[in-house]
Amino acid sequence: MDNNTSVIDLKHTIDELSFLNKLSSTISSTLDTQEIMATIITNSLSAIESEQGTIVLLEENSELPLKTLIRGVDEKHHGKLYKLGDYLSGWMIENRRPLLVNDTSNDERVKGLEATESGIVSLLSVPLIFRGKLIGAINLFNKKDRTQFKDSDQQLMSIIASQVASFLVNARSFEQVKETKDILQKQTISLQLKEEPEHE
Repeated sequence: MDNNTSVIDLKHTIDELSFLNKLSSTISSTLDTQEIMATIITNSLSAIESEQGTIVLLEENSELPLKTLIRGVDEKHHGKLYKLGDYLSGWMIENRRPLLVNDTSNDERVKGLEATESGIVSLLSVPLIFRGKLIGAINLFNKKDRTQFKDSDQQLMSIIASQVASFLVNARSFEQVKETKDILQKQTISLQLKEEPEHE
């Protein structure tokens, strides 16, 4: 390895660390799940230079998608990308490891995936795992005439997934507590109204 290659590799590593630090700093400033999801997928698309992406959160104690957010795609493709996201979530539930496919038409791992309808030929999907539990997945897609995904893309996305999983769990917990608090407040107000004496 020559000096030029070493310098390039070092710069690349510094750029990745800077990106990860900025991403963590941005999402740590909010407890809104939807906002965190939007930040994650938007920044992931930029970092990997991918065309389209989805981030899927699974329901607790269930294999069903709870929330799905899509970025970088026209409205007409939303339905297809929801299906792709659901398919990849199912793959993640079964395998719990990253999936990189650069030819969706000739890869047995995505057999039955209707990617051709939306023109998708390559995809990268990484699991969101927190304390050993799968909570969702980040999925990136490319259409024809786009650069294929690289192993380094998978490595970076896996790091991103491991960094952001805890933020998503914390945000979901906060929202659940808030929802419970709102319900209790409404019930308390309702009981107070029932207990008020009638005026003569």
